[in-house]
Order: sequence, then structure tokens, then C-alpha cells
Amino acid sequence: MQDFTRKSDIDWSQKVNESIKKLPPSKAFQNVDTILNEAKEKVDLVGVSSANKEAVIEEWTRLNIIQDFLFVGCQDSGNKSHIIKESLEKGYSKANTLMLGDAIGDYQAATENGILFFPIIPKKETESWLRLQNEGLPNLLKGKFDEDYQKKLMADFLSSLR
Repeated sequence: MQDFTRKSDIDWSQKVNESIKKLPPSKAFQNVDTILNEAKEKVDLVGVSSANKEAVIEEWTRLNIIQDFLFVGCQDSGNKSHIIKESLEKGYSKANTLMLGDAIGDYQAATENGILFFPIIPKKETESWLRLQNEGLPNLLKGKFDEDYQKKLMADFLSSLR
């Protein structure tokens, strides 16, 4: 019996990969390289993407941020939830693990694994990255990234999606 779900997943991934190749080169949001460089001095950064690894490696190398990540997991490693789960199995504490993302699927992958989520708000990316640098990461490092703070971030994120 043929597994149609798997074939449709592969077809979808291939179509996404083809679409990505046709896009113009992306630019990093303002200060992202500086923020990631500062963050890597305090935390381990693991990249999680649903795009194909070749495209992510090429883009992040061109944007000069690839060196900030210990590992980059893409569609060849499984879905985002699976990549996070495997990373947690290396001994990271869920209470000290933060998923950054700009989509509901990113939030779902974080909650499926019982970790914190910091939204990068679409159309407010620069402000979101600065908020991470000035508020989110310091709160995480001081143990102040609590349920109330998470709810506040999610309220801002969800209202931006409407």
C-alpha cells in the first residue's frame, strides 16, 4: 500500500524549494547580526526552519549569521517540533529554551515541546528583534520569562495577525 501522505509532503517540499529559488535575495532585518552575535555569547543558538537546508545555509551565510548557530535543522531533519524535541534530548532545560518565530506554526512547535516562545511580529520585525535584545533575552537569563510575560508577548503577536 502506497503512503500518499509522505508523497504529498515530498511534493509540497519540492514546490516550496522551487519557489524559494525564484525569490530575490533576502536581507537581514536591522541589527539581527549584532543581536545574534551577542546572544551566542550567552546562549546556544539552534536554527529551526521548514525550508530546505541548502537554501537556509546559503541565505544565512550570505547574511553573515550562519556562524552564530551551533546547529541548523531544516526539512531534512524533520518538522520544527521534531527538531526542537531532538535538541531538548541533548540536555537543554525546557525552562531555559526559547523558540523565536513569526508564525503560529512556530508557536505550536514550541508549545508541543513545552518551551517558551518569542514572536517576531510580521511587519514589526526590527522592533521585535530589539525587544528580544533588550527585554526577552534578559528576562530569559534572569529567570523572569514567566507565564505573564509569555501571555503579553502572545497577545501582541496574535493582535498583529488579525
